[in-house]
Amino acid sequence: MALCVDLDGTLVKTDTLLEAALASLHRTPYTLVGACLSLYKGLPIFKTQLQTSGCLNVALLPYNEAVLELVRQVRDQGRRTVLITATHRALAVDIANYLGCFDEVYGTSDVINLKGQQKAEFLVKRFGERGFDYIGNSSNDVPVWNAARRGFTVTNCTPTLTNGSAPAPLCECSYRPTLKLLAKTARVHQWSKNILIAVPLLTSHRFTNLALILHCAMAVCALSCIASATYIFNDLFDIDADRLHNSKRFRPIPSATISIVQAMALAAGLAVVGAVLASLTSRASVLLLATYVICSLSYTVYFKRKLLVDVLMLAGLYTLRILIGCAATHIAISFWLLAFSVFVFFSLALIKRVTELAKDDMSGMHLSRGYRPLDREALVGIGTSSALAATVILALYLNSREVQTLYARPEVLWLLCPLLLYWFSRNWVLVLRQKINDDPLVFVFRDRVSQVLSVVVLIIVAAATFAGNLPMDWLHK
Repeated sequence: MALCVDLDGTLVKTDTLLEAALASLHRTPYTLVGACLSLYKGLPIFKTQLQTSGCLNVALLPYNEAVLELVRQVRDQGRRTVLITATHRALAVDIANYLGCFDEVYGTSDVINLKGQQKAEFLVKRFGERGFDYIGNSSNDVPVWNAARRGFTVTNCTPTLTNGSAPAPLCECSYRPTLKLLAKTARVHQWSKNILIAVPLLTSHRFTNLALILHCAMAVCALSCIASATYIFNDLFDIDADRLHNSKRFRPIPSATISIVQAMALAAGLAVVGAVLASLTSRASVLLLATYVICSLSYTVYFKRKLLVDVLMLAGLYTLRILIGCAATHIAISFWLLAFSVFVFFSLALIKRVTELAKDDMSGMHLSRGYRPLDREALVGIGTSSALAATVILALYLNSREVQTLYARPEVLWLLCPLLLYWFSRNWVLVLRQKINDDPLVFVFRDRVSQVLSVVVLIIVAAATFAGNLPMDWLHK
């Protein structure tokens, strides 16, 4: 009695056709274009073009361990194990050879698509009616389950069969994403970075204008949705690399906790919501948000593998958030704010890269990013120099006319310089101690010391702004 196993969604927790499409998009985009152009010839030809391109690394696919364990047990008992799938046979053979636990392999060819009723008829012809057990995952497998002696499912799909029974659950695996899973896929925790949009509103002292606050909030929400859409694209584009990463492999898309189709639908929905919200702010903010999308996608596809260019791109994306805040609130960008932002974010971007180099020194991931382990020392020097440059710019700003106009007691603001020096120095020491394991801005929002320093900074700024009636002669003694 043979045990027949489906591939997509059963033996692997994903769709190999979509995986092949993503792999082609990453490695050989022209293969994907050619396969799409061949769709008019039929789905089998499309699968042949895409799944025989050799782009898909079968060793990195997320396999279902419960199914693999059952297949190996059955084979050890002397029963035949069969992999039968609507995936192209060439790819199915590659997967079977990699796993080494199947006696027979059948898949789609140029003339037949082994799916649904055609799969059932093929198995009945090969093993006879009720001559096999079958593991599947979807309603497309109902004809096969009806022809099998026993049916198993790896999802919550338990349809009633012609004999009144239902396929037995093999393992608990739900493909209905929860709100928590969707939030994790969209990286909602990264939305905290978009508070940078409010910086122009705060530094211009116009934070009491309700209309500007509303526009600023809409811009934050718009960028959060659009940024999440780009994060999802990044996870889809880098799915193989993430599966090799020590921590990124646990993300929903690389681990196949959420399907590729669901992730793409989520990205499209977030992009639409973000575009609608952006249209309610200003035309300039829409253009800047479009620029953000272009820069973010180009970073994912190309620039993230270029030495130091990737860091400049990251710093630019951070600075772009401030420019979006200026556009949404119609506040002119200050030269001092722009210069300060560039050096601060360049230093933070280098923190991110140095942190990744420290974590990936054993995996070889740095080689695909244009960096080598010995570059870490140089990056630390550049990053700390950029932090010092940001502090110098702040000091020069404190002696400018703008400060004299905005603040009643500008001399109080000089306390910000040692605080900034301490904050940057501490962060770089923590980087060398490998204590920062996340995006540096996300770390800042979670770090207790940074939170305390933020409160102190607010107190200093408030004192410089509203302490005009207090005697400050002691500062000059």
